[in-house]
Amino acid sequence: MAKKQGRKNLLLQWVLVVIGSVSLFCLLCAALSLVVGQPEPPVAEEQPPQPTATEAVRRTVTETIAPSATSAEPPLEPTAQTTQRQAAQVVEVIDGDTLKVLLDGQEATIRLIGIDTPESVHPQQPVECFGREASARARELAADQPVQLEIDPTQDSVDRYGRLLRYVYLPNDTLLNWELVYQGYGFEYTYEVPYVYQAEFRQAEQDARQQQRGLWAPDACNGERKPADAPAPEPPTAPPVVEEAPPAPLAGNCSPAYANVCIPPLPPDLNCPEIRQQYGCNIQVVSWPDPHDIDRDEDGIACECQ
Repeated sequence: MAKKQGRKNLLLQWVLVVIGSVSLFCLLCAALSLVVGQPEPPVAEEQPPQPTATEAVRRTVTETIAPSATSAEPPLEPTAQTTQRQAAQVVEVIDGDTLKVLLDGQEATIRLIGIDTPESVHPQQPVECFGREASARARELAADQPVQLEIDPTQDSVDRYGRLLRYVYLPNDTLLNWELVYQGYGFEYTYEVPYVYQAEFRQAEQDARQQQRGLWAPDACNGERKPADAPAPEPPTAPPVVEEAPPAPLAGNCSPAYANVCIPPLPPDLNCPEIRQQYGCNIQVVSWPDPHDIDRDEDGIACECQ
């Protein structure tokens, strides 16, 4: 009897072991299914670095300029000195550096900052070499175009003729003033006080001169301001070296710093508007600093004609 009872106990123990093993196996399977079925957390996509304001402006200029119409990107960085732009509509291209626009419902004449193109419509001056070409190129780029106007705070807003002094941006964000200098349709021009982009404009003129573009070409104007119908310049010959005596001062109370007009020395101190009114323009300066400090860029010509 005792032996039979022992067998029952042993059988019961084996049943309990089997049940426990099955239960443990089921628990492990359930846990594994939870781990496997858990969705992986989404991996955040790495965002490309945002461009700076300068990079954004430069990228816009590079992507929008049409190579067939304008040059490569002008090396102009945005500056805090320039003001917000005004929208306008070109209604007439007068010549290479002067436009008429419709601004705030009224017609206004715009004189481009930083450039002087050869004359083509001046009532008192002959048509100059490359003047017609400069006017035609300005019309090709800007005629009937919506443009953006920008003021340079270092310059007067309006010149003595009532023209607005502005930078003019074309629809593709090309700066028209710089473009015409770069392509050789005009000279870099500083009026008394350096403007914001003076260094870039002078570099554009130097590049046009070196590449002999436009009016800098030997078979065009060779960089000279002359009447349009003037004969082509002859090859230069080496003149005999002559020691040049310094220019004698003009008769009267004249400063020896100015060669072609009699401008009195200090006092009083005179500025360019006063000198143009009393003595004329394109004053030849032969010594620096000149008494009235009118040749600030020391190129030998002061109070240039407008």
